Order: sequence, then C-alpha cells, then structure tokens
Amino acid sequence: MGSTAGTGSFASTPVTKITDLRGDPCWTEVECSRVLFSPRSNWYLVNLTICAQLESSAATAIENVVSFAASPQTLVEPRVVARVLTAAFRVAWLEIGRCD
Repeated sequence: MGSTAGTGSFASTPVTKITDLRGDPCWTEVECSRVLFSPRSNWYLVNLTICAQLESSAATAIENVVSFAASPQTLVEPRVVARVLTAAFRVAWLEIGRCD
C-alpha cells in the first residue's frame, strides 16, 4: 500500500507512485495488462513521462490535462510532440554513449 495524504476529513486518500523505475507509466497497486492503446501510443506515453522529467513545458502540459484545465489533445500538439521526440533521441543518444 502506498503512503496516504490527508484530505481534511477523517478519511485519508491513498497515494501511489505512477511511474516505475524504468519510467513507464503504471499504477503500482493495480494489476492489469500493459496494453492501453497501441504500441505507438504506449511508446509515446512512456517518452512523454520521461520528457516531463526533463522539460518543464511537457510537465506543465501533463499537469493541465490531469487537472482538467486542458484537453488531452494538447499532449499531441506539434510543439509537445517535438519536445517528446527530441527528449527520446537525447536519451537514446546518451544510452549509446554509455555503451562505448
């Protein structure tokens, strides 16, 4: 079970970690299959999560969608997609550099 956060009442809300050690989006307390949409969508969501750790604009876009301040389509706008692809290539380039 994850830690809990107070909600201002007598009840408390469980808080879980939403990314695992590889940066894959998942709920640590929920058993389910990893197939959400398609392999491309899963790749994009994984790399969007990684990009959000590197780029504040990607983190802000995710935060706006999660808080219902923006539509989910904002995560596939060209500027966000460009940042995700750039971050994915940067991470891949660093991984290649480590192999040498």
